[in-house]
Amino acid sequence: MLTNNTEELVHGIQNGKYKSAIITTHHKPDGDAMGSSLGLYHFLKKFVQHVQVVTPTDYAENLFWLPGNSTVLDWEKEQSQGEELLKNADLIFCLDFNRLSRINNMGEVVRQTAAQKVMIDHHLEPEEFSDFTYWNPIASSTCELVYRWIEHYFGSTEISKDVATCLYTKWKLFPNAELL
Repeated sequence: MLTNNTEELVHGIQNGKYKSAIITTHHKPDGDAMGSSLGLYHFLKKFVQHVQVVTPTDYAENLFWLPGNSTVLDWEKEQSQGEELLKNADLIFCLDFNRLSRINNMGEVVRQTAAQKVMIDHHLEPEEFSDFTYWNPIASSTCELVYRWIEHYFGSTEISKDVATCLYTKWKLFPNAELL
């Protein structure tokens, strides 16, 4: 049931086409949201000059241990800086949500940017706002989808310790969750 039209995106990433990428997730992000965002962040840093995670709101302190947490920008606290980053981005990765309304007032700014939008998600009935989509409603999590996307297109050797630590967040926080 996978929807995937990311081959052109992958080639662009591999060939250095993109210079700036923003990664965002839903408001009040949980472990899947932050784990997938920071896992993708660590991966993309190898290919894109400037990568930034921007959350629409704050999130629980029990996620602050994640590698890269200190680099995350909270839109509610630093909206003007967030707007500038979005305005100058080549790519905006939208993780663990499928409707721009899930990122509050940041959604309209994302919609209006010239950046190409990438949705990686597992929730039902996605809104059509993205240029590239990697969507599977039977996946256990967005962390799983980010892992599968990286492994399929770039190979498992690109899964560093930091990438793996972040993507494993769902299972660290919910040890009884099953992998597909």
